[in-house]
Amino acid sequence: MRTPPLLDGVEAVHVITRPPTWRDEPLTLSYLLLGFEPSGLELADIYRWARSESLPNPRVISPRTLVWSEFFNPRFFAAIRDAGGVMPGIQRASAVGLPDEPNMTRIWAESVLFLAGVTMSAAIVQSRWSRGTLASKYDRLWQAGCLAKEGVLPELSGLSLAAQVLALVAENMTDQSRLLAIRALFMQAIGALTHAPPEGSAKMAADPLPPNRKSRFGFIVELRRLLGDDLAAIVVYGSSVNSENFADYDLLIVSHNPETSLKHMAGLSPTWHGKELNVGVYSPSELWNMQLLSGDNLTDYGLCIVGELEVPVKPTNRLLARNFSFGMIRQRQQLGMIPMALEHPYGRAGDNLRSLYEYFVKIPANVVKGTLGVTNSKPPKELIYKWLADRCGFDTDTAQQRATAGEPAAALADAAVATGAALRVLNQDLGLLAEEHACPTTEVGA
Repeated sequence: MRTPPLLDGVEAVHVITRPPTWRDEPLTLSYLLLGFEPSGLELADIYRWARSESLPNPRVISPRTLVWSEFFNPRFFAAIRDAGGVMPGIQRASAVGLPDEPNMTRIWAESVLFLAGVTMSAAIVQSRWSRGTLASKYDRLWQAGCLAKEGVLPELSGLSLAAQVLALVAENMTDQSRLLAIRALFMQAIGALTHAPPEGSAKMAADPLPPNRKSRFGFIVELRRLLGDDLAAIVVYGSSVNSENFADYDLLIVSHNPETSLKHMAGLSPTWHGKELNVGVYSPSELWNMQLLSGDNLTDYGLCIVGELEVPVKPTNRLLARNFSFGMIRQRQQLGMIPMALEHPYGRAGDNLRSLYEYFVKIPANVVKGTLGVTNSKPPKELIYKWLADRCGFDTDTAQQRATAGEPAAALADAAVATGAALRVLNQDLGLLAEEHACPTTEVGA
């Protein structure tokens, strides 16, 4: 294809075509490598330029994002390096606080599977999915199958993930059955990856709730009625536990038969006192496996309000590596959302797409919350938003308003820059990587 004259600050454009997958057609991506760290405004302008030049599926990569990829997505870094995309004089970094001799490609692959699998309960219970959602889940499973063949994730070889994805795509089934089948594949894959025992474990058990908490978590009665004897435990976490002001409930439901429980809850979008219940539904073994790959220790932030369960306990340096890995993956997803937001500023799918934009704008806050949680700091949402404003120049509330009021591309660009800024500041505080030469930086909206 024609290579356009480069925009100022764009050092190189690499157009890469990947072979067909379950989609039965190749996928072409355009990587735009920058020579500077952009502000949100500059990032949005670069994507507009890429759109005007008809560059397919553009992804903008700044110097720091590229360098950090050497640790948090080594395969991507190696591909850009082999294509001649690592510019001379680019700053380097060295691992300081990462786990001893980590296989960072494996950590990246595990993180991708975890982040894709963890949303399956919401897809079923809250109907938070679209055809694009299904496609992305197939992509992640297909990718894991390819990594199994390449020896990166050898434990997955026996699952024949590519064949199972092809069978799912071809089969005529109800939406609910398809979502459950996709979920089952993720649970199989994650279970195969997490056979190694953790360094420790802990038990969580429900104590009698005081009157004010019994009222707050009164949805227990309805969940007991709905799920019956399948219900083994409930753990609540997030702002409903540690704050008097909260917008919704986050909870994990442990079920002896999670597929049956999910069928009972499918499409209900349950609420309590007008606040949504965001649920994850797992068997005891599924929750154990998911916790092995999570970026936190559930005992540090969760409150068991029904039953009891055993969960793994992971060391701090591995949790930090996992959270930084999550942050890098989420930032890549934010960058991928900007072209869609430019094409569909008011939402191709109405409220569902607006909700998606709003969710990705909150990624910087999620990154900060998860990483600080590893250090036993549990600031409420308001303080996390203030942290982002003071240290990264990012106003979360304003960005969310812009994301839902016709300016999603600008809001997502600001949020993607803020995710990178948050990781940089957290790294300065926690010391995971030592950068030999700092890149010039700008404020998010400068």
